[in-house]
Amino acid sequence: MRRLITIPISHYCEKARWALDRAGVDYVEDAHLPALSARLTRKAGGKATTPVLVAPEGVLSDSADIVRYADERAPADLRLLPTDGAERRVQESLEAELNDVFGPHARRLAYSFVLDTPALLVECTRGRVPAFEHLLFRTLRPVFLGVLVRYLKITEEGAERSRGTVLELLDRTDALLADGRPNLFGERFGIADLTFAALAAPLVLPPEHPGGMPPVERCSPRLQAFVSEMRARPSGRWILAAYESR
Repeated sequence: MRRLITIPISHYCEKARWALDRAGVDYVEDAHLPALSARLTRKAGGKATTPVLVAPEGVLSDSADIVRYADERAPADLRLLPTDGAERRVQESLEAELNDVFGPHARRLAYSFVLDTPALLVECTRGRVPAFEHLLFRTLRPVFLGVLVRYLKITEEGAERSRGTVLELLDRTDALLADGRPNLFGERFGIADLTFAALAAPLVLPPEHPGGMPPVERCSPRLQAFVSEMRARPSGRWILAAYESR
């Protein structure tokens, strides 16, 4: 059986998870806390980061590679990569920008809000990581969160820079969706759509997200206001709809 090593709340892990689910590829999710996953991913033959897919064909340690692995095994009508070369290049260009630019900034911005309610972040791991890891997180919460803040460079100034980058991309996706099209590039749900929905999910908090996103009503007033703003945008409404049919 394939094994997908994840940090359950990670938006990059969700990208890989969603692609595998959509393609109907069987796997078992092996979820861990951020600070504890690196030892397991390296031991499995991957990098220190998640997701890592351990498959009979080899080990894949990048969400983009896992998506393509899943897509090769998907039914033709569910494939994410367009067959038309020009359309494929357009979608892959946006996918790369989402992976390399938008994703890191969305993550830092989301964590800058979630750190307002650290106990809620701990609670979101209950039942999603091994029990001893959850207990360790609850006991050593300040240590774990300190590492997270340093690793992601979460400062007030950094969060504001990330907000600017995130909103610039959302302005562009709002413009794409303004003509009423069902997806970013037309009728078919493609690799850019899945990548955008997964990586932007921490900003919208879809209730159907399988990774343990906190319920918006339990978040800080600051995060609730931001999520309401995001959900009111065309892109936010589209992400919520994408998760309803995920």
